[in-house]
Amino acid sequence: MLTDFLHLTKYGQKNSKTKSIIMIGVEYKHTFKFIVIGSSGVGKTSLLKRLIDDTFSTDNTSTIGVEYLSTVIEIDGQPIKLQIWDTAGQEKFRSIAKSYFRHAVGVILVYDITDRKSFDDLSFWLNDVHSLCDPNAAVTLIGNKLDMASQRAVTTAEAQAFASNHQLTYLETSARGGDNVNEAFHRATKTVFERAESGQLSSKTAATSQNVTVGKGGDTGCKC
Repeated sequence: MLTDFLHLTKYGQKNSKTKSIIMIGVEYKHTFKFIVIGSSGVGKTSLLKRLIDDTFSTDNTSTIGVEYLSTVIEIDGQPIKLQIWDTAGQEKFRSIAKSYFRHAVGVILVYDITDRKSFDDLSFWLNDVHSLCDPNAAVTLIGNKLDMASQRAVTTAEAQAFASNHQLTYLETSARGGDNVNEAFHRATKTVFERAESGQLSSKTAATSQNVTVGKGGDTGCKC
């Protein structure tokens, strides 16, 4: 029997923590492919470190290409496994990152509330999502670095309007402080779960997501 070393994200109260546990022989109701995208330096990797390890580091370097992580989030008492691809935002790596959009059913689109250009680039990223991801992929827009709100370059109202126009879920987060990080991923997972249960996701995507081989250390055999 394979041992799946994963992180179970317990969502609930405001200050809920992310617990690391060993899950042996777990059968998941669903396994979903998520991608985290956005311009370089917006805090994508920091958000994932906060989600999975409940840590924050100021020493993060830019992601090169893509990095893979996995976690488990409980939805309605059922463990849902997320395969998360943390993509590089730098222009020179975008062609590599785009190859991982295929069959993604959850998209975390991140911008930096203190960086106007990262917000202006959102339409570019959405074009890639619409052309490459599952047509019913759930997209969550995150305005990160809420802890630096005094340096805000994008108002909450403007971001909410953008999200509304593009039918996106919107939250503002702080990877540094942990504000709304668990909530953002919980909401995104719940939306994808509901779409999967109602048959809104393409059968090809669903089949790809379910055919996962778990190896030591939580590695996956999925090459999608």
